[in-house]
Amino acid sequence: MSLKYSPFTLIRQFSSLAGSRNLLYRAARLPITDWNKHATKCKKMEIILMKRTITRTVLGLFAFALATTASAGLKPEEQIQYRQAGYSFMSWNMGKIKANLEGDFSQDQVAKAANAIAAIANSGMGALFGPGTDKDIGAVKTRVKPELFQNGEEVGQLARDFMDAADNLAEVAAEGEKSEVQAAFGDLGKACKSCHEKYRAD
Repeated sequence: MSLKYSPFTLIRQFSSLAGSRNLLYRAARLPITDWNKHATKCKKMEIILMKRTITRTVLGLFAFALATTASAGLKPEEQIQYRQAGYSFMSWNMGKIKANLEGDFSQDQVAKAANAIAAIANSGMGALFGPGTDKDIGAVKTRVKPELFQNGEEVGQLARDFMDAADNLAEVAAEGEKSEVQAAFGDLGKACKSCHEKYRAD
């Protein structure tokens, strides 16, 4: 059987796609006769991922604009409320993913929820941790510990780890199997927990 695509072309195509680690791993396990079929799937996947990337970019820019505006023009108590709203929104979407993993799995629902999480994670939430937001302000309460504002380098790394985990989940959710989404979702949970354990009060 002749190959429609050369192995070199296929490898380049697989590697260029978001989430290519999963696709490349699968390709490596396929018999050579199945590579054409896999390449066609990748072509379709490339279009889907491009659409999802545009969606995430738009959501991210919108959320970043809100965060930037909030940090520039809002009082400390309002910044606390904005960031809490962002985390609540991510938590709600994580709940939807968890429900899908524990029950009937809907790729579309999971992908949309993962895209929303990634958009908020990359929106510049750090701008909402301005001066004076390290403590309760009147009726506005915060669970963040003062130490978060004192350990910028470590907190920055934790934030980057969280963004990487969110991005990975969105990539895997776009096309991955349920078990792969489960693993990526677990990594995101670990990223959340590593910050909560150190910088969130009980």
